[in-house]
Amino acid sequence: MGLIKGLFYQGEYAQVLEKTYEDRKKIDPDNYSFIVGSLIFLGRTEEALAYYSSFKEKLTALQKSYTYFFLAIGLTRRSEYAKAKKYLILNRQLSKSLQHSDYEIKFLVEQGISFFLFFLGQFEKSLSWSQKSLTSALTTQNFWMKSLSFDLLANNLIQNGHIHEGLRQFEESIKFAKKLKNKALIQAYETSHLIFRCEFGIHIQASFEELENKYSLLEDKDAFSKANLGLEYVRQLTLRGQWVLALDTLEEISGLIYQSQNRRQEARLNLRWAEIYFLKNEASSALHYIRSGKRCLEFIDQTYEIQFLGLEIKVYELLKKQEAPVALKKRLIELSKKFNSIKNNNILSRDNRFEKNHLAPAGSSDDEIHSLLLKAAENKTAAKAIILETQFLSWIYRFFELEIGENYLILNFEPKSITCITPNGISHKPQELSTLVFKILATLSDGFTSKEKLVNSVWGYEYDPLRHDSLIYSSFSNIRKILGDSSTLIETSELGYKLKARLVNLLQETNLKSAIHDISARDSNSNETQSFSNENILSWAQKGLNSRQIQILSYLEKNQFISVKNVVILFSTSEITANRDLRALYEKKLVLRIGQGRATHYTLL
Repeated sequence: MGLIKGLFYQGEYAQVLEKTYEDRKKIDPDNYSFIVGSLIFLGRTEEALAYYSSFKEKLTALQKSYTYFFLAIGLTRRSEYAKAKKYLILNRQLSKSLQHSDYEIKFLVEQGISFFLFFLGQFEKSLSWSQKSLTSALTTQNFWMKSLSFDLLANNLIQNGHIHEGLRQFEESIKFAKKLKNKALIQAYETSHLIFRCEFGIHIQASFEELENKYSLLEDKDAFSKANLGLEYVRQLTLRGQWVLALDTLEEISGLIYQSQNRRQEARLNLRWAEIYFLKNEASSALHYIRSGKRCLEFIDQTYEIQFLGLEIKVYELLKKQEAPVALKKRLIELSKKFNSIKNNNILSRDNRFEKNHLAPAGSSDDEIHSLLLKAAENKTAAKAIILETQFLSWIYRFFELEIGENYLILNFEPKSITCITPNGISHKPQELSTLVFKILATLSDGFTSKEKLVNSVWGYEYDPLRHDSLIYSSFSNIRKILGDSSTLIETSELGYKLKARLVNLLQETNLKSAIHDISARDSNSNETQSFSNENILSWAQKGLNSRQIQILSYLEKNQFISVKNVVILFSTSEITANRDLRALYEKKLVLRIGQGRATHYTLL
């Protein structure tokens, strides 16, 4: 193997050009095709075309085949499909003229066609051709061809729903790239392997940490891999509610993408921007990026058009000014039938807006994200557990009927947690919700709250500025530290405080359901017929009462008094618990205490 060929197979494209194309000395004709390939893989496609035209009559059959292959790859990456197709046809004619006897040429033909079909979204056809190209590659002794064929086969298997098998084929491609000592290919294959693991939810947290670390370490000179990693990193940040960091990352990689003129990456860049602005409730900006992204696409780049159409329909619905145009939904269905990728099929199969008989068969057990979303849709308990496990905080919108664009403070998404939602993102703070913080936030949820009302409601004191202002300031300072970047949700004035967010306590719903169930069960076993108002139960649950406390109030609706002894007998609980429940109701000013000691009774206020 010659020096230049060896450098090319090792991915040292800059060195190939330095020792040939840029040296201005006479170039060995054996190196022409590898100079073209190096220009292509460095994103200098126009130069490669011009250079090819200067020597195309001097090439051997194998050199021509390599050159046609490289030019087709470069033009396909730039979505210049008509030009790419011309070189694919020339290569196929060349192989036919040799009666397909040269397996290296045969590989270059089959691999080029498979790559082209893959970019058109024709994944089943591309898979068939990539299987052929692998057979041809394995017939040769060329590790470079073997690594390329395993890589494309891996991509095709994944798009057709065979995700774990595809990941295994990536490992084969990496093995041959390491034999070549080709750092560029190793980098590209490991990047693809990692991106697909993130995209389909394989080892979610570990894959994300690896993605975050790999993106931070990768240099800008690896522009293609850096941009691909960055685009997936942004998607993961968006899922996790880290929208500000996601936007900063898009700014970092946008220059690399525009410089390389990779139209598919440019389309994905606009898609990522649109997704974030949709979640920030900036519908006009989202539509701008959707339309910019669609302009990046040639007519046959329709697999990405599916993703843009799905988001565009959501943005129209967010605006609430009109239903999404029927033409958009019709186009989405049309393209989904035509392009059968597992990811798009799974997305549409979860969308209740579309009749399932319009869609291609969906569902891959390999798609862990799809499986998690189906499980989370079963009930809110499952949804909470999955969101906490994956840290995909943006899924809160999907499963908890929150309005996009509103500020929220969600209490007890898990016990004692606070979850902040603002246009800048979503942050989850476990173990930060003390009883005091809960009382303060619950009091603020009623609207503007004076210092006097705060002290009276939260601490039960008569307000004295000299004694209590320092207590208030200290408490709010602590709350602001807890809220962090979301501390602006609390507005301060000399007269008092205002919460600029909707307060949602997820334990309320649990308390309400539990109370209704317990009361119904108790009623069904009782000789007395009791009828309790669901409106009252909801009101009590919203005050943070547990189900037993709600049942005590329900009992008092029918009976004038209740004592600690009554609670112990009625609810089969301890005297300590009965005392605690009645004291809590008294402190919330829901019951009146009469008498002292064991003669103490309670009645509704």
